[in-house]
Amino acid sequence: MRRQTGLAGHPRTPLTAQLGACVGVLALAFVLRMIALDGPALRGDEAFAVLGWTGPLADLLGEMAASEPQPPLTFAVFSGWVTFAGDSELAVRYLSVLSGVAGVAAVYAIGRRVLGVWGGVLAALLMALNPFHVWHSQDARSYALWTALSALAVWLMLRALARGDRRDWAAYVVAQAAAAYTFYLELALLAFQNVCVLVTRRRDPARLRRWFAAQAAVALILALWYLQPHLWANDYVGTAGGFDPAGVLTWVMPSLVFGQTLPPGMADWVWVVVWALVVAGLAAAWRADRARFVFLASYAGAPLVLLSALALVQPIFRPRYILASTPAYMLILAGLVLALARWPGLSARRRAYLVGGLWGGLLLVMGLGLWHHYTNPMYRKSPDWRGLVAFLEARVAPGDIVAQNTSDPAFGYYYHGAQTTVPTAPHPDPADTAAQLEALLSAHRALWFLPTINPAWDADATALHWLEANAQLIDDLWSGAFRVQQWRAWVASPSELEDAAHTAIRVGDFASLVGYDVSPPLQRDRVLVRSGERLRLILYWTPFARAPADYTAFVHLEGALNPATGTPLWAQDDHPPQHGRAPTSQWHVWPAGTLLRDVYTLDLTGVPPDTYALRVGMYNPRTGVRVALRDADTDQAGTRSRCSRSWCCCLQSKVLEESDHGIHLIK
Repeated sequence: MRRQTGLAGHPRTPLTAQLGACVGVLALAFVLRMIALDGPALRGDEAFAVLGWTGPLADLLGEMAASEPQPPLTFAVFSGWVTFAGDSELAVRYLSVLSGVAGVAAVYAIGRRVLGVWGGVLAALLMALNPFHVWHSQDARSYALWTALSALAVWLMLRALARGDRRDWAAYVVAQAAAAYTFYLELALLAFQNVCVLVTRRRDPARLRRWFAAQAAVALILALWYLQPHLWANDYVGTAGGFDPAGVLTWVMPSLVFGQTLPPGMADWVWVVVWALVVAGLAAAWRADRARFVFLASYAGAPLVLLSALALVQPIFRPRYILASTPAYMLILAGLVLALARWPGLSARRRAYLVGGLWGGLLLVMGLGLWHHYTNPMYRKSPDWRGLVAFLEARVAPGDIVAQNTSDPAFGYYYHGAQTTVPTAPHPDPADTAAQLEALLSAHRALWFLPTINPAWDADATALHWLEANAQLIDDLWSGAFRVQQWRAWVASPSELEDAAHTAIRVGDFASLVGYDVSPPLQRDRVLVRSGERLRLILYWTPFARAPADYTAFVHLEGALNPATGTPLWAQDDHPPQHGRAPTSQWHVWPAGTLLRDVYTLDLTGVPPDTYALRVGMYNPRTGVRVALRDADTDQAGTRSRCSRSWCCCLQSKVLEESDHGIHLIK
């Protein structure tokens, strides 16, 4: 029996070895897509899919399909998967993992028909290692599923064209319709198929007739959905940028080949390498087989051209919208490796050097992209939503509400307390925003606000500006990359005192200090302040008469002699009540029983280990003379403070050794 030859003229490897190579590639693809699958938190689009793509299918195909640019199969598959597997991070992303591995298998099948068995193995291996495909195979969206179905349709197209069997044509129609029912831009891949067939089969009328019949069947199936009037009235507007000619060269194609997680600075020049490799691979295809060239060139080029054209009228210019064309580039690179291995006129050693250099370079660059994808915080797909939620849950009290000025579904996925979005429109009316915030402040003890900068939503920071002008800032904190602010109405509700420590300190003859609240909160008579944090003290004043002057209130941290100041003072916050909004000379105008909240913050950075006292009082900023304080219960001056001009608010501040990384406040 005649021996068959394979790569570079060597005897063809037995079927078991081919099968072993394929299984190995698929196993590698699976492992790479499972690494740290549930490590990063869900990004906004993923959370939107979990929250919005599940539920009754009839509702999804009605309301959701009219506003979300996804065909019905996406909703049906995702909803069914979540019903079956659950909505955990691992569960919702696992569907994309399986789809990604299936896509690698489909690339092998395509490569086997276009380049031969080992060409298919090489192309599948490149697809398995492709950082861009790995990224989307770990993403709870429809891109990996679409890519798998699209590649399956391409393989079935090649098979039907080669064999002409009706069952093959029927399978192709089903797969192609499924791909187009998963992602609308599959039409770009359908365009490539028609270009390829019309050019390469123009002299084969029998095949063309079957092709046109298959296209008619696909069109009929798609018309059932695509021609519905409410879809054409879809008000969706893309959130990506418009067409960028330079981006085609430096961003889109390099992303499809090497991903978007290469080391910083490398992307500045790697696009030149990508284009050189693609051009060289197409030139090798032209030299080997013109039909192969047309197939690869149209497979890679048609989606890119159509995406660019659509981006002229709709801001959708992003590489992921043509992710399904990634197999074309892997086939081009695999074909280039084969062409170098078979280059006539070169010695076997030189061919080995060329193939080894090219293959090693491809593996190195893709490996770098994968390494940074897994390990570089710069490329983390989402912020630390879990950390933010833990931060809020430790601080948000019953009756509080959390608000974003830009709605991110990921926050709603992780945080299950009371929440809202203000403003509710991308370009809000300031009056509407003011009404929303006023209602929230009156209905809730505190409003926890997460201000973000988003050019597409509340770009003018309308909500934040209103709060700064009309509400009292209690806390301005950071949790990772998130800014977290606590706002309350200027006049406190009496119910706030229920959670505060009660006092009865008469301030001169014009007010009482009726309570205080310290943060971090007391826990078993202790407060732990982590290194670098601040101590926040809220004082509650009840005014009842006019003060003889506009006094300044103070909160001082006092202890042993401070060498830097020559006094016992280590930290302080002095300011007029409510930073001048409620001057003491006007306290007689407030209605009886008014509760004024005053916020003081002490920075404890650099405070050495020791025991301290927090002292509170008021003084005349012009003369420096302090206001006399009395215990309202005993009416004896200075009873609690052991002095007549300040009050120790029953807290001792003990700074622990540095190894303890914190400060205990002991009541």
